[in-house]
Amino acid sequence: MPSLKKGHWSATEDKLVLELHLRHGSDWKGIAAAMNGARDHKQVRERYVNHLDPSINHDRFSIEEERALVKWNKIEGPQWAVFARRMRNGDGFRRTALQVKNFFHRTACRKNKRQKDAPMEQQAAVDERPNYEGRSGASSTQNVRGEEKPRGRIKSLMNIRNLLN
Repeated sequence: MPSLKKGHWSATEDKLVLELHLRHGSDWKGIAAAMNGARDHKQVRERYVNHLDPSINHDRFSIEEERALVKWNKIEGPQWAVFARRMRNGDGFRRTALQVKNFFHRTACRKNKRQKDAPMEQQAAVDERPNYEGRSGASSTQNVRGEEKPRGRIKSLMNIRNLLN
């Protein structure tokens, strides 16, 4: 039996997990065995549940989602899985607990850093939602040549479709 692989997942591994999930369902041990033991069943499950599952919403978090997270965290503390379940929307797409936790910490850290660096008269501007891509909104969907590029869930679904083809 080969030793377990650690680190980054390749596109071929992702494609294999998606294909095997279609065949085996959520039999993570069966999927790991079908991958010739290259990855542990826990690694396979984590990869699918947090990254490859087509029902995951990969779009940017909305302002409403951000406000809800802040409110829930103040009241209940950091219960990321509970918050993720609450964030399911009507179109069937969901957020993972990992997405929720990472978004919250990334946002909180960014706001704390800006509040420390900003003078008192600029504190009102600190509460505005930052552009998480580091660019203006208009150019964030264009590549270097000025062509439109897919974002969020559309990009994710295109990547999954490309992996399966």
